[in-house]
Amino acid sequence: KNSVSTLVVTHVIYRKNAPFDKLEGPYNSVENSCQKLFGGTDVCQIPIGDFNDPVTYGPKSNPRALKVARFWGRFLPLKYLLDSLIVLMLTIGFISRNRGREKYIIAIDPLSCLPLVMLRFLLGSKLIYYCVDFNLHRFENKMLQWIYEKADEVSTRYSNQAWVVCESLRDYKLKKFQVRSIYIPNSTSFDPTLFNKNKKYKTGDKIAWTGTLLSDRQFDILFRVLSEIQQVKKDC
Repeated sequence: KNSVSTLVVTHVIYRKNAPFDKLEGPYNSVENSCQKLFGGTDVCQIPIGDFNDPVTYGPKSNPRALKVARFWGRFLPLKYLLDSLIVLMLTIGFISRNRGREKYIIAIDPLSCLPLVMLRFLLGSKLIYYCVDFNLHRFENKMLQWIYEKADEVSTRYSNQAWVVCESLRDYKLKKFQVRSIYIPNSTSFDPTLFNKNKKYKTGDKIAWTGTLLSDRQFDILFRVLSEIQQVKKDC
C-alpha cells in the first residue's frame, strides 16, 4: 500500500453558475478509490474548452491551482496542444516525487492519455487508459473528430491496460482494434433504502438525460433526440 503511488489525469468541466466548482464525473470515483486503496492519490485536472478556470494538480487532499492565460484557450487545437504539455510537465513532476515507488497513472479520456502514451516507456510507470465517454460524433469539426478518434485508438492500443465504462465500448475496441479491454462500470452507488421491497411504481413514459447541458451543441443534441422520439411515437 505505502509503496504504490497513483495519478489520475483528466479533463474537467466547471459550472457556469454558482458555486462555480467542478462537475462530478467518473474521475471522482477513480480518485476516491485510489485514495482509499493507497492512502492518497495525485490529480491532474485540465479545464476543458478554455482556460477561464485553473488547472488543479498535486495531492487530492490538498491540490494546487495553476492559472493559465485565457488567450491560450481561444483556439481549440492550440488549447489541446498546451493541455498535452501541461499533462506531461505535471506527470514528470509526479514521477520525480515518487522515485523508488510503484507508480500507476490512470488517464480518464483519450486527450489526457495521448501525450502519456508517447512517453510511456520513459515514464517508468504503468499507464491505464479509462475510456468513459467515447463518441463517434463528439465534434462537428471533422479534423477535431479525427484527432479525437486517433487519440482513442493510440491510447487503447499502447497503454499498459485499457478500461471501459460499458460493455458496448468493450465490444467496439475488440472489433475495431483487437484489444481486450476490461469492463469497469462507473456509476452512482445504489442505496436500497430508497426503495420499498415489492412496491410497484407507476413510471409511465419517462426520459432521463444523463449528460450536462452547458453548451449550444448539447442543447442541439437534446432537442434533436426529443424530436426523433416524437416522430417514433407518431409512427407507432
